[in-house]
Amino acid sequence: MKTDKLKTINAEYDRYCKVIDQAIKAGKLERALAALSACGELLYESNQSYKDDRLESYMEMLSELTADERFSGIKGKEKTILFYDGFGTDTRGLALVYLKALIGLDYKIIYVSPLHSKDGQPVIDNLLAGTDTIKEYVDLRHRYVKQQTGLQEIILKHEPSVAFYYSLPNDTAGLLCFMQLEGIVKRFFINLTDHAFWLGTGAADHYIDFRGYGKSISVHHRNIDMEKLIGLPFYPYIDKETEFKGFDFDTEGKKILFSGGALYKTIDENSTYYRLIKRLLDENNDLLFLYAGCGMADELDELLKDYRGRAYKIDERKDLYQVMKNITIYINTYPIIGGLMTQYAVAAGKIPLILKFDDESEGILIAQEDRKIEYYSEDDLAEDVHKLLTDDEYLRKREKVLENSLITEIEFEAQLGKAIENGHTDHNFAVREYNDLRLKETYIDRFDMNEYRNNVAIKRNSCLFDLLCGSYIKKAFSKILKLPTPCSLV
Repeated sequence: MKTDKLKTINAEYDRYCKVIDQAIKAGKLERALAALSACGELLYESNQSYKDDRLESYMEMLSELTADERFSGIKGKEKTILFYDGFGTDTRGLALVYLKALIGLDYKIIYVSPLHSKDGQPVIDNLLAGTDTIKEYVDLRHRYVKQQTGLQEIILKHEPSVAFYYSLPNDTAGLLCFMQLEGIVKRFFINLTDHAFWLGTGAADHYIDFRGYGKSISVHHRNIDMEKLIGLPFYPYIDKETEFKGFDFDTEGKKILFSGGALYKTIDENSTYYRLIKRLLDENNDLLFLYAGCGMADELDELLKDYRGRAYKIDERKDLYQVMKNITIYINTYPIIGGLMTQYAVAAGKIPLILKFDDESEGILIAQEDRKIEYYSEDDLAEDVHKLLTDDEYLRKREKVLENSLITEIEFEAQLGKAIENGHTDHNFAVREYNDLRLKETYIDRFDMNEYRNNVAIKRNSCLFDLLCGSYIKKAFSKILKLPTPCSLV
């Protein structure tokens, strides 16, 4: 089964590469960029490698073909930073954390966000108000060439001396602009998705890794020079002023086991996560289970049905920190954990338990190995959960072990300043070999070609209709019939 999937993925990859080749030779830049982005999405979703030399060579060709000769005249205005945010979310992710630090460092910021995020970032807009910041927009839902020229014009308009790339793994238009700034602007790439494939190993002067796991992959599997790598842990942005909206169920005399994130992170062929949750509910009669997030998982629906009145699901909430403050224990998703959710739990003083799957769960917290949150067997975790739920003194003692496991806002700002000025920080993560075989197997188990094609059959890829006609037609019928589209989380 896995071998068949790999063959199908490789055949799809070869098909896209052929299209990219032909499009470049024919001067069809839009089609080349679309196919390159779609192929990058394929490698990201299947996640069997961290870098692809063939795609990177296409990036170099397209960088030369789409270069703006005016870039050579950029003077690089002192203390001016362009921050390119291809995600455009508000409080989720790292944009807010970096912007806050850059403001504290007294930089003039050119914040570039997707046009569709306009009026959808109230917290960021409030942060930027009254500061020396200019907000610009690029329509990332438009055709690729227009995306790229739009960003090029913004760069030419403001002439930054420093630029930060924070975007999707297959953002070809944004990456090409950064490649074209080589030797002109000091470029930083924020490696948010350190456990998965992304394009752009030649798009920056420095790559910021938040833990040793990502740094090690950058060295061993992305072949990025050690001198280009910067270590900088992050902290979760938290709005402590948001009012707690409460729960829609009775919690009197109950303990709450909380979990959350994208539901795909809970799926493996043995239903391990759901088997564990059921066991914890069976062994602790006063325990309630709450999951926050959206997506599709039959196992969760079954659990909610079997444990009606004890298991609940909610959508993402803006009062996440307050939710964390009002639960007993946080348990991570499995086989893939949630880094930010882990940090949210710690910030709220709650223990974020991790059932160890592989090395990918390491390095989310400072000195994580000393925090006693990782377990190598379900039995050990279940036994400890029972003790945590029944022994308040033990619970408080374990919570205290988590102190100082997150970088502070002040320290993050200071270290980011060092990174910009000197190209390094005080966080020199060790590099070693990590075992990622099980993680790759999980991605293959979950990968669905039809779902992938549906994801890339979008308006801006319409020049690839001949490759994705079936998916475009199905989506058109779904729209006519007004079928619901499942939501998903990053």
